Amino acid sequence: MSASGGYYPYAGDDPAGVDSAITALRRVGDTLSTLAGEVERDTKAIKASWPKGRTGELAAQDAAKMGGALDEGHQAFDGAVRALIELHAVVLTNRRKVDNLNRAHQILAGPEQDFAAMQITGYGVPPGPEELAAGEESLMGARTRSGFASLADIDRAHARLLSLVSEETTTCDDRLNRLASESSGLPGGAAGKSRYDVSFNLLWTANQVEDILSGKVRFPTEPKAVHDAWLLLPADVREQLLLADPLRFGNLNGIPAADRHKANKATLEAQLDLLARACLDAGIPLPNSAEDLAAMAPAALSRLEVTSGMSVAEIRQALNVSHQLARVEGGATLLAYEPGAYGGKGRAAIAFGDVDTADNIAFCVPGLMSGLDNVNNVVGDALHLYEQALNADPNATTAVVAWQGYDAPDFFNVASQNAAEEGARLLAADVNAMRTTHVGAIGTLTVVGHSYGSTTTSLALQREHLDVDQVALIGSPGLGGDATTVADLNLKPSQVFVGSASRDLVTVLPRLLGTDPARDTVGATRFAAESPDRGWTFNKDDHSLYYDNTNDSESLHALAHIVTGHGDRLGQEGLLVEGRDATIPNLAGLVPGNPFGALFPNGTYDPEFARTPAIVPDDTQAGVPIR
Repeated sequence: MSASGGYYPYAGDDPAGVDSAITALRRVGDTLSTLAGEVERDTKAIKASWPKGRTGELAAQDAAKMGGALDEGHQAFDGAVRALIELHAVVLTNRRKVDNLNRAHQILAGPEQDFAAMQITGYGVPPGPEELAAGEESLMGARTRSGFASLADIDRAHARLLSLVSEETTTCDDRLNRLASESSGLPGGAAGKSRYDVSFNLLWTANQVEDILSGKVRFPTEPKAVHDAWLLLPADVREQLLLADPLRFGNLNGIPAADRHKANKATLEAQLDLLARACLDAGIPLPNSAEDLAAMAPAALSRLEVTSGMSVAEIRQALNVSHQLARVEGGATLLAYEPGAYGGKGRAAIAFGDVDTADNIAFCVPGLMSGLDNVNNVVGDALHLYEQALNADPNATTAVVAWQGYDAPDFFNVASQNAAEEGARLLAADVNAMRTTHVGAIGTLTVVGHSYGSTTTSLALQREHLDVDQVALIGSPGLGGDATTVADLNLKPSQVFVGSASRDLVTVLPRLLGTDPARDTVGATRFAAESPDRGWTFNKDDHSLYYDNTNDSESLHALAHIVTGHGDRLGQEGLLVEGRDATIPNLAGLVPGNPFGALFPNGTYDPEFARTPAIVPDDTQAGVPIR
C-alpha cells in the first residue's frame, strides 16, 4: 500500500509502473508476432525453392516449428498484456475510490465523533436538547453529503477495495509467472520499485499525440476498443490528448469518467475565460449566473457577444452548467459536454457520484423542451434522486446521471416520435458504455425516463438494444413504436416500473405516442406516484412532481428503492398500485372522488384517482431521515 494523502492508503502497485510494463510487454509481443510472420513467409519460400528431398522437408519442418513457437510466444505475451490492462484499470479506479472514501471520511468524521461525544454521560455538563438536535442535524447532513451512514461503513468499503486489488494482483501474478516459466524470463525493475516498473523503450513514437490528432494513427471509436487503447497510452499522452481536443475525448464513450470530466471541464472553463476577458475588455460587470445575464441591458449583451465571440445563448448555457456542477460538495462530474450540439441547444450529462465505481447507476432522461437553457430541471431531478438513493441504501454507492443527451422536442414536434428515435440511439450508446469503463460488475443499472424521455427510453429498449437491468417510466405519454406489453420492451414485468399520477394530464391524453405503460394490460409494475399537492382534477402541474422532495413524495421514495436495486420493498411499504383499466365503461359516475365526475380522456378508468396520497415514512430502513 502507498500513501494517498488522506486517511485511507492506496492499495496495489503504482499505476505508472503497471503502465510501463504494459508498454514493454506489448512491444515484445508485437516483435514476436512480426518474426512469426517472417518465418511463415520463409517457410513457404523454402518449400517452393527446395521442393524435393528429405533435407528440404526437414528444413521446412524446423522453420514451421520456429514459427509456431514464436506465435505461441506472441499469444503468451498478449495474454499477459491483457492481465496487466485489467490490473491497471483496477488499481487506477481503486485510487479514485480511495480518494472518494477519504473525502467521505473527512466530511463524516467530525460530525459523527462530535455527536457520539454528546451521548456520553457522567462527564461535564450534558448537552441540552437544542445542542443535541443541532448535532444530529449536522450528522444527518454529513451522512447525505458523504454517501455513508457511518465511519464503520467507510472502513468496510475500504477493506473491500483492498481485497479486490489483492485478488486482481494475484491473478495477474499467476499469469506473469506462467509467462516467465514459458519464456526466457521477464525483465524486472530497479531495486525498490514495483515488480512491473520495467525500463523498456516506449512502444509509441515521439509524435504519438500529433499522429492521433491528425488521424495518421486511427484511434478506435467502439467503447471497448477505446477503453483498451486509452489505458495503453502513457499518462502524459492521455493528458495531452484531453487538453488538445477536449470536445472529442471528453465525449468519447470508453474513456474513464474522470478523464472525460477533465476534458469537458476544460471546454467549459475556456468559455468562462472568454466571458471574463470579454467583460473586462467591454467594461461590463461579470455575470455569475444566468439570472445575472438576463438582468443585463440589451446593449451590454450585444457588446458581450461581439467581444467574446459567443452568443448570449452559449454564455447562458455555460453559466447554467457551471452552476449545476457546484450543487454538491466536491462538485459533480461533467460526463459529456457539447455546447454547440443540436443547433446551439447543447448537449450535456452531469453525474452525481462516481459512475465508474458506484454499486448502482441511474440515468435520468428528461422530456419536452429540455436543453442546456433549463438543464437545472433535469439536474435538480437527478440530485433529488441521488440524495434519496443514499438515504434508501447508505451501505451502497449510487451514481445518478442527469442525461441531457438528445435533441428533445418542443411543442411543435412533441407528437412525433422522430426526436425519440434519434434520442434512443444516443441513450443506448451512452448507457451501454457504462459497463465498459466500470470496474467490476454494476449492481443495478437503471434508466428513469420522464415524459417524452420515457418514450425515448422505451424505443431504446425496442430498437437499440439498451442494456439495462430495469427502467422506470414516469409521467409517460406512451411507449412509442409498436410496444403494447413489457415483452415488447425485451424485459420482464419485474424490470419495468411505471409511475403515473392519476391527474397528470400528459398521462391521460389521447395516445399519440403509443400505449399507456400504466394500463393493466401492459404488465408493468406500477408504483404509487400521487402527490399530497396534486390538483383536484386533470392538470399539467402534477406532471412535474415525480421527483418532488418537499412533500414526502410517494414517487421519489419509490424511485430511490428502485434505482438502489430494492424494488421488492415497494410491496412491503404498500407502494404498489393497480394499473389503469380500459374494460370499465368510461362513465362520469364511475369516477369517485372527482367532484365533477369528469371523464378520463384516454378511455381508461384509474383507481388511483380516488385514493388519498400516502405520506411516506420519515425514515428509510437504514434509519436515515428523508430530506
